[in-house]
This record gives sequence, C-alpha cells and structure tokens, in this order.
Amino acid sequence: MKPVTVEPIDAVAFAPFGSIVAHAGGDDRDYLPLNLTAGEDLRARNWTMRLAGHPGDGLLVSTLERHPASTQAFVTLGGDGLLAVVAPTAADGGPDASGLRAFRVPPGSGVIYHRDTWHHGMVALGRGSDVFIVMGLRADGRDTVWAELSTPVPVTGLMGN
Repeated sequence: MKPVTVEPIDAVAFAPFGSIVAHAGGDDRDYLPLNLTAGEDLRARNWTMRLAGHPGDGLLVSTLERHPASTQAFVTLGGDGLLAVVAPTAADGGPDASGLRAFRVPPGSGVIYHRDTWHHGMVALGRGSDVFIVMGLRADGRDTVWAELSTPVPVTGLMGN
C-alpha cells in the first residue's frame, strides 16, 4: 500500500471524519458537535490519560476501530500534539484503506470523530501529550468495532512541521 503523509489538520479536509476542537477567537462560545445520545443504554464517560510520544517518523497502520453509538472527542491538555488517522467506510462497511488520511492535531486543540468513523488509536507526537477524552460507552461493551487491514498502511512525516 502506498504511504500516507501526515498533513496539518484543516476543518474542510477533516469534515468527512469529524470536527476540530479549537476556539475560533472572540468572546463568543463555540459550540461543539459532541453527540452521546445515540442509544438508550449509552453512558457519557470522560477521562484524562497520558499518551507517550510515538518514537520515530513513521507508523504502520494495521488496525482501525469505530464506535457505532457515539462520537468521540480527544483534546490535548499539554504536550506536542496528536496524530489523528482516519479512513472512510468502504461499500462492505469496513474501512477503506485506500482513503486513509493522517492529520497533525496541534497542541491546545483536539478532534471530535463523527459516530461510526474508522480511526486508528490516538497517537501522541513528540514528547507525548496529556489528553482529555469524552465518549459514550455501553455497559455491555458493544461500543467498539475493530477491523484488521488486509495490507498495513505506512504513515510518514510524523516529525514534520
């Protein structure tokens, strides 16, 4: 599979997969599209965690996940930013690895994945990041679907601008 190069996150480019969490400026509130009410047994959960920085300039993506019942938000609380790796849904419902994209999420911002968006586990860049996470979880654990890619996709440029 052809390598994917990390690109700076941009609201238009990221729109098929979710929204960017960053204040637009001014004194007004910026409301965010965080929807945790897709199922009657869904409970809003939030937590913080420290993600160690990914070593090196490349990543081999072999597994993706999606959450059918909830959006999922990641916001950096400190550190060097995040790498959001996403893919569109193929006709068979699995991830379309040929459309895989990798976005650099700068420190002090974050992303909200749309419900059912295929994505790689969040990767911290540089020295790592403290992250605030919000999503809906079901008591029975039916909130995550996993998929193995038939051919892993290399992602390059993690240490770029």
